[in-house]
Amino acid sequence: MNVDIREATPADVSDIADVAKQAWYEVHAPIIGEELVAEFLGRYYDTDSLRAVAESDERVTYVADHEDGVVGFVSGGPDEDERELLHLSRIYLLPEYWGEGIGRRLLDTFEQQAIEQGHSRIRLRVMVDNEQAVSFYESTGFDRRDERYDELVETNSYVYVKELDGAGVGDR
Repeated sequence: MNVDIREATPADVSDIADVAKQAWYEVHAPIIGEELVAEFLGRYYDTDSLRAVAESDERVTYVADHEDGVVGFVSGGPDEDERELLHLSRIYLLPEYWGEGIGRRLLDTFEQQAIEQGHSRIRLRVMVDNEQAVSFYESTGFDRRDERYDELVETNSYVYVKELDGAGVGDR
């Protein structure tokens, strides 16, 4: 499949919001319910919030661009206290593109950018009942470190960490 991975721009914001909406309803609504999904999307995936993410110099945000438009994205930012840590906060694909290797390409790009910025670890959280995402992260080298209750989505989440080869704060 011909998909280009490129840095996100403010022009991608509405497409990113659409990808997030479709993926969240497909995966998370069965876990936390449609009402909570709608509330979460309204709070964290509105166009102003996504535009700020796309315009941020500190955040890493890439999109998967197909001839049909943006079909996925990945985004994250540095930890305020641990310079070597980069948080992976969002990685989503349109459901019809799952299983095509696009998520892996987005993750690879995110990891490479993390290394180039001198980060040595990536951390993320994923809902315990999101079996597809749990499997994806475990198959790509993330280690489960903890389980916590996530008040934002009212369910338990796993905390995963991946150590990156060839990175370190001294590389900046």
